[in-house]
Amino acid sequence: MGSEMCIRDSGKAFWVNNMGVLGGYYLDKKNFSQGLKISKIALKETLKLNSNPFYSAGNLAKYMLKLKQPDSAAYFVTIAKKGATVDTPLELVTLQTEAQYYIQIGDLMAAEKNLMRIKKIIETYNVSVLGGVGTIAPDYYLALVRIKQDRPLEAIVLLKSDIARLKNVRDDILRDYKLMAELYQETGQYDLAAETYSRFIDLQNSLLDDQDKLRVIG
Repeated sequence: MGSEMCIRDSGKAFWVNNMGVLGGYYLDKKNFSQGLKISKIALKETLKLNSNPFYSAGNLAKYMLKLKQPDSAAYFVTIAKKGATVDTPLELVTLQTEAQYYIQIGDLMAAEKNLMRIKKIIETYNVSVLGGVGTIAPDYYLALVRIKQDRPLEAIVLLKSDIARLKNVRDDILRDYKLMAELYQETGQYDLAAETYSRFIDLQNSLLDDQDKLRVIG
């Protein structure tokens, strides 16, 4: 009986994990209604199993931020923190999501504190960009803080640093180029704006070409 229970629990844990991954997939695809539904189920079942709530709760916090519901985002960040081990990629991603929450509510000092802690941990432990749990990009979010503080030139420097660190994470580099081109435009650096926007278009076309190739293979 005990072994049967163990097998059943293991099977359910595998299913719950897949639900969490699917919730993250829908988040990337901006299918918020479907992703929210799945992520809520994943979190509920994760808590029932006394498993780590980090992933599903973190996804739900990100959904809430996308939907401009910061209070709900804060609630799910609190749950995600319970599964985020100190000085690991889990903590970094949670700190980053919490920083996004702080930016959204206008608490720029708290956001910067989180992001500087992330940078320190990355430097101390040489944490990779992806860390196995999502992109860790404190310089991008610090750039958003600087924009809110009306310090666009500092934001541009941070975006350059983010692009250099991201290396081959093209979706996020695309995001950085777009924002950087806008900042160059706003600060009257029109040649640099045009050059950066051209890089954005080239990278975007490269991504689209790769997607078309994958569709043909599929």
